[in-house]
Amino acid sequence: MIPAFIDESEAADHVLSQSAFEPVWQVLKALRAHDRRLADELDQLRLSASIRLSWNVTRTRPRL
Repeated sequence: MIPAFIDESEAADHVLSQSAFEPVWQVLKALRAHDRRLADELDQLRLSASIRLSWNVTRTRPRL
């Protein structure tokens, strides 16, 4: 996982290509293009992380 904040209105590829993580991003994209199993695992990690983040944000909202 690459620790980068990407707003919903931004394209992940553009943000990561313009960041200090650009070399890592390029390697991940190349590996992903050649290994379907790795691509599936990366997709699962991203989905799991977004679900956890969503759950944490929902749980920490103040109740009015």
